[in-house]
Amino acid sequence: MDKLSIVVVTPRKDFPRGWKFVCQYCRRVHLHGQGLGHRASHCFHPKADYDASGYYIVTRDIYDKMQALDPDIYIDDRRAYLERLISEKNRQIEEEWERKIEENWNKHRLKSVR
Repeated sequence: MDKLSIVVVTPRKDFPRGWKFVCQYCRRVHLHGQGLGHRASHCFHPKADYDASGYYIVTRDIYDKMQALDPDIYIDDRRAYLERLISEKNRQIEEEWERKIEENWNKHRLKSVR
């Protein structure tokens, strides 16, 4: 594998625990489950430029950090850096969801006590 195929996603309120985006090749909506990282491609458009093994789903901040890397950095080092960024971001996302679940639980519990 000599390239990293990357798809940039934005969190959406209509699909809060996963990723939903319009493919730039087939113009269809592709859905992937929770968490950032490597996914198998759902696009079989003949002009799709995704790597044969799939692509990485990332947020804009991770994409920007990858773009700032020296292009001469060896591909395996780029992949390792990308996977570290994804791991850190997934941890942040999970902590945010846990906090929201706790807040909702506390609100529900307070209402039922009244």
